[in-house]
Amino acid sequence: MSLLTINDCWSTEDYESVLNSSSENLWRFIQPHASVVEKNQIVENLTGLNSVQTRQLASIHLLLSKEIKDFIFNIAPNILRRISKSSFQRNEVVRGRIKGKVNWTKTVLKQRTEKDPTLFICSTRSPIFDLIENKVFFYCLHYIFQTGRGLIKRDLEVSESISNEYLNDLQKWMKEIEYIHLKCRSLLKSPLLREITELHGINMKHIQSTRKVRGREYKSLADAAELILTQKNQPLEFLNDTLSRQLLRPLSRDTLYEVAVAFNILETFSRNGWKEENFSLVGEKSKILSTLKKGNSRINIYYQSMPQRFVKKSGYKDLMKETGLSTHHRRPDILLEWINEEDAIKYTIIEVKRSQNRSYLADGVYKVLGYLKDFELALQDSSHSVGLLVGWRIDQLQSPKKLKEVYTSDWGSLYLYLNQIEENMNDFLSIDSQKHELRY
Repeated sequence: MSLLTINDCWSTEDYESVLNSSSENLWRFIQPHASVVEKNQIVENLTGLNSVQTRQLASIHLLLSKEIKDFIFNIAPNILRRISKSSFQRNEVVRGRIKGKVNWTKTVLKQRTEKDPTLFICSTRSPIFDLIENKVFFYCLHYIFQTGRGLIKRDLEVSESISNEYLNDLQKWMKEIEYIHLKCRSLLKSPLLREITELHGINMKHIQSTRKVRGREYKSLADAAELILTQKNQPLEFLNDTLSRQLLRPLSRDTLYEVAVAFNILETFSRNGWKEENFSLVGEKSKILSTLKKGNSRINIYYQSMPQRFVKKSGYKDLMKETGLSTHHRRPDILLEWINEEDAIKYTIIEVKRSQNRSYLADGVYKVLGYLKDFELALQDSSHSVGLLVGWRIDQLQSPKKLKEVYTSDWGSLYLYLNQIEENMNDFLSIDSQKHELRY
């Protein structure tokens, strides 16, 4: 299906431009409504991730990697059909019914000794599946299964299966991981695996032994096992390599634009001397996307969330409940929380509209004004807290002016408005505007 939709304000070139402008930060994006996109530039500076975030991001990209998907859907079924095996010969005493090859020398001796002509000693060969390459195979299947369950955060019901509707939803990475998890669960039910001892860990010696086994499938298994080993023991190294080739991108163009605006805010303030102190992944349900610091002042950037004081002091919350129309509070797309050295707080409420329709954007301004009214109790100690509407393109847009209640910007001029909003905060933040010159 074409990337363009009816009446979409983005051309294909606009879409690619926004996607490319966000590519250096899209590794942070892990919302369920996302798909994998190829990436050509190496992502650096992942050191800001904590260990939990690193492992979560590494787990997602492991299961969505081409190597693991090929292993689960092609290599593993082929291995189970032609699994590597050895055999050992054993002698078995049988009475009357012969199985295998008769060892006549031992049979004659046995019959004479026991004085029983119905006894026979037969040589039989029994298959052995408990080989190192099969142990690695079993380990990889189990590791992928457990990793998928950890990301899904629930046990999929036995009745859950792969319907056509399910397959049509596989653009979303979480659905794709559920699909991998279900397939892996099915593979683990193979009775052949009961004959294989489970390993609690693998190493390069195991992988090298697997790579030497005859057949393309076991060489591909070794590649998948090596990827798993790196992801488990060296997640940052794994991410640096994997994220140079693939990222998650929002399936929704509106969400992509919201995320792009959030990343634009980060980049603008970084150019103005703010340093990113802490950050979260987009979609991991952390309220604060990023915390920036300059001197003794901080900015908390909220994406699709807001401080608890806004929830508690919403002026419209009770009214909406009484009408029965909604029990959920409304929240802006992005919220900036400015904190000075005395822990006083001001806010900037940002609404993002991927549109150039002037009537629709005007409605967006009213929505921002509605937020300011809804949260006026939370903002009452925050004079000069303002709103900002970010559209896609606005013709004849004027330059920003000081101390307005609501600003209206578009993508091309966003940095000007962010700089103006920061300049308005200089006295509050006790930042010398001469010392920290804003870059227009």
